[in-house]
Amino acid sequence: MRKTDHKGVDMKKLILFIVVLSTMAITTMNAQKTIPLNLERLVHDAGVIVSATVVKTETGRDPQSGLLSTWVTLDVNENFYGANEKQITFKQYGGEADGEAFYPMDIPQYKKDEQVILFLTAPSVIGMQSPVGMQQGKFVAQGLFSDKSMKVKNARMNPSLLEHVQLENTLTDGLKKSYNENGTLRYDQFAQSIRSLVKQIK
Repeated sequence: MRKTDHKGVDMKKLILFIVVLSTMAITTMNAQKTIPLNLERLVHDAGVIVSATVVKTETGRDPQSGLLSTWVTLDVNENFYGANEKQITFKQYGGEADGEAFYPMDIPQYKKDEQVILFLTAPSVIGMQSPVGMQQGKFVAQGLFSDKSMKVKNARMNPSLLEHVQLENTLTDGLKKSYNENGTLRYDQFAQSIRSLVKQIK
């Protein structure tokens, strides 16, 4: 009678589990990047919404899943939703380790001292997070948060951001007036709209 190698079976199950999770994550990301999202949907789908400054990024192999990953540490300027600390770190799929590098297309990357407004998904079962709608959920600040006239925009140039958003007329008008053809929005109007939608939706 042949003995069963339980360790071998468990390892095969773990590898299969990771492959399935990775496939699901990639399928979700591919679906998200093809669907234009408005501000209301970004707020609805986010588990964390913050304006923040990137403190550092670190890449390596995630000990939980074995996947190449990046850890992004943020100093939180304003917690719109879901961030309970002044400094938070989230783990994103894609990174470098052991001479291997992989960064999925359309998942945003981060630079030290970059000021951002992020709509992050809630952590997956293996703790991964990324901006809602990929590039749609990361807005880069052009200036300092303390500057009331500071502008923000995402890499998609915000084409559908203001469509069918259920806001008070004054907020909608202010947001639309602050929008420029180059895709920038005034941060103060944008932040005020996020706060209002969080109260409505969350």
